[in-house]
Amino acid sequence: MIKLVITGGIGSGKTTVLNWFKTKLIPTISSDTIAHELVAKGQPGLTAIVDHFGKEMVDTDGNLKRDYLRNLIFNNLNAKQTLENILHPLIRVETQRQLKSLEQKNHYLVAIEIPLLAETGKPNYIDLVWVIDCSMSTQINRVKQRSKLSTADVLTIINNQATSAARIKIADTVINSDISKLKFYNNLELELSKVIDSHAL
Repeated sequence: MIKLVITGGIGSGKTTVLNWFKTKLIPTISSDTIAHELVAKGQPGLTAIVDHFGKEMVDTDGNLKRDYLRNLIFNNLNAKQTLENILHPLIRVETQRQLKSLEQKNHYLVAIEIPLLAETGKPNYIDLVWVIDCSMSTQINRVKQRSKLSTADVLTIINNQATSAARIKIADTVINSDISKLKFYNNLELELSKVIDSHAL
């Protein structure tokens, strides 16, 4: 089974690509979704966060204060590193569990979204890396359109992520999303056909 990773900065279009794979009936795995599930009430990720950072990380119902956590990690590099040390091993274990399940079902290809691949290192189970890239102005506009974040907030997130150059360095394929959706989808079709052709028996 070909394990193809999709990565890129915030607002680059990773989720659009992952959803496109779904329309092709190709199984997908999202690190963001796994992380979200790991910090749900009663889950091991949230338990570890509370153990380290304290009970102020959860509300009266025992749910994670996501805005509180986001503000903490973007203003405290040590806190950010600690959170990553807590969650990333758990995310990798769950990712590999899902991959094993898909392999048992004899799927030909799986698309895995790992936003922080350049920051956390490339796991040895990955076959190919697609980097979705765009200009910083596009990132800012996209994120502001879908959230309540200010330009300054988005820039803080961008500056806490790997640079575009660092991501491109680990890429097998770079796909620019600063184009019309039609052209973007056409490019995805082209790159997917290359993957299938190169792995054909």
